Amino acid sequence: MSEEAIKRRCADAKQKVMQEYRDRGYDVKKSDNEKVCFIATDKALTHECEVRVCIDQITDQDVKIMLALSALPNQRKVIECRLAGSSRRITRVYDHLNNLCQ
Repeated sequence: MSEEAIKRRCADAKQKVMQEYRDRGYDVKKSDNEKVCFIATDKALTHECEVRVCIDQITDQDVKIMLALSALPNQRKVIECRLAGSSRRITRVYDHLNNLCQ
């Protein structure tokens, strides 16, 4: 797959995940894509999700980046991975203490 196609798949996956968070009532703020793709805050402003979107597989680098982020008790860190050739996704949710919440 060409680099252009990979970038397009990443952008498409990110847009779909962002839309799902909006549909669930979150306010979505885009980020710089270095560590997280966007930050989703619920309407009551009590919970926040730092979301990283990847495609095909969750790499060790993705996990290291998310575990290195500092978070408050009302924040969680989420990795959303869109699988190749499918609309299915794998989701990993970590709390502020880096415990896997699934």
